[in-house]
Amino acid sequence: MKHTLLITITILFSLSIFAQTPPAAVPEASQYHNSSKKYIEYIPGNLPIVISAPHGGKIVASDLVTRSGCGTNEEDNNTDILIREIQKQCYAQTGGYPHIIINNLSRSKLDPNRIESVATCNNSGTVQYFTAYHNFIDIATAQVTMDYGKGLYIDLHGQSHNPERIDVGYNIQYTVLSSSVSNTINYSTIQNLKNNNLQNLSLEQLLRGDHSLGQLFQTTGGAYYNSTRTPCSSDNTRTIGYRATPSSYNTGCDDRFPGTEYFEGDYYSNVRHGSGDPSISTNLVGGGSLNGGGGTIDGIMTEVNRRVRDLGTVYSGTSSYNRTDSQLPRLYYFAQDYATVITEYIAAHYDDFTGFNYDNSVYDITTDTNPTPTLTTGVTGGIYTSTPSGLSINQNTGEIDLASSTIGDYVVTYSVGPTSLTNAPTRFYNSTQNIEITTSTLGLETFDSLTFKIFPNPTKNIVNIKSNTVISNIKLYNLLGQEMLAQDINNRQSSVDLSNLSSGSYLMSIYVEGKKVSTKYVIKN
Repeated sequence: MKHTLLITITILFSLSIFAQTPPAAVPEASQYHNSSKKYIEYIPGNLPIVISAPHGGKIVASDLVTRSGCGTNEEDNNTDILIREIQKQCYAQTGGYPHIIINNLSRSKLDPNRIESVATCNNSGTVQYFTAYHNFIDIATAQVTMDYGKGLYIDLHGQSHNPERIDVGYNIQYTVLSSSVSNTINYSTIQNLKNNNLQNLSLEQLLRGDHSLGQLFQTTGGAYYNSTRTPCSSDNTRTIGYRATPSSYNTGCDDRFPGTEYFEGDYYSNVRHGSGDPSISTNLVGGGSLNGGGGTIDGIMTEVNRRVRDLGTVYSGTSSYNRTDSQLPRLYYFAQDYATVITEYIAAHYDDFTGFNYDNSVYDITTDTNPTPTLTTGVTGGIYTSTPSGLSINQNTGEIDLASSTIGDYVVTYSVGPTSLTNAPTRFYNSTQNIEITTSTLGLETFDSLTFKIFPNPTKNIVNIKSNTVISNIKLYNLLGQEMLAQDINNRQSSVDLSNLSSGSYLMSIYVEGKKVSTKYVIKN
């Protein structure tokens, strides 16, 4: 069951781990359960991501009893540093940052990834820190739910077993993962994602498909971590990515199926804060059982191998590491790639945060009333912007003031989340709709009778247009609203040459009798 606790204590947070190349600062303040004893730390974020690190702490608190006979006290080296770097690198890449929760206590004092009696070894003085750790996660996931409606919780760990892979755990046993996984499984910690993902993927595809978390690790990075140095002699030509399981990778190495040395994600934190069915109980590693957390925040446990958490080895510009411009530990570059992976994972499976729609794409300033969009899949609290200048639009509601607007073509953007680093004031998550402001429109009956066919789409160079009426002209815009091409047609069919344009997505406006009647989405490969 998920809990909520109001935390009001905040203190300024400042940390620079690598003086050689300081990453972008995280513009937030740490919160602690006890500001004089900074044992449990929460750095709030503004992305739909929550990450926790339970086993990297180094504080051996004299006021707390040492755990004895209650499981392992082995530290996950440098995960306390790695989690901070991941947060910073997310900020550097997106302008936003995940919520992170860190147990700064040594595992010999507290292991918050076990049930309370094992985590504290029944020491009453330690219970408050166990409770605070999970309350902070609850606060973060509640904030993500409020901001985005859904999101991802990741429990970050370290391991050192062979082969040197990243274990991605979903509370599914390795024996079940040894073959195709049934979509009827409801106890996995990504139950909500299974039932509600943008590509309508099955559980099997989410675990081992091209956009699974494991496969994104396999295809991300490589300039700073050479996977050929991992134990896989038949895969000695590989130059990108990090071995991870489960994933779809089966070239030389077979990382589709975990072996016995695999962390399944059947631990307290992942089960409690993930979205598994609340009516199904899991027998936890370390003792005890727990029902799934339910809700719309999915849980994944990542166990990263010791090599990528290394602070002692730097890149020397050799062929093995291909790094000459600086001498930084592996952990720093892995944090960059980890941030890229989770950002891409959210984009692939969760990002319908900004779906919106105006009833029409053409509005007459003399006859139409001011239009206001409706949110389809989008969440509230975002902003509406438009390009180019000339459209009078309410930033909060999206209402267009037709009388104050200039006749022309516009791209309206609705965006939520942190402010984009490259396109302020637009927020990081965004979607667009093309709007034309005109002085007259075709009649509704005429508009409804028109048909247009665009083919092939996607295209390499030439796109063909065919209609049941004479097309006067077309205009092509990029997604920023900039006109890239204009061409007179004056026929029912024609071809448009896109060979001078870069690969990407475009909006094609189609005109009849000089009035825009349709907009088509065109992709150039």
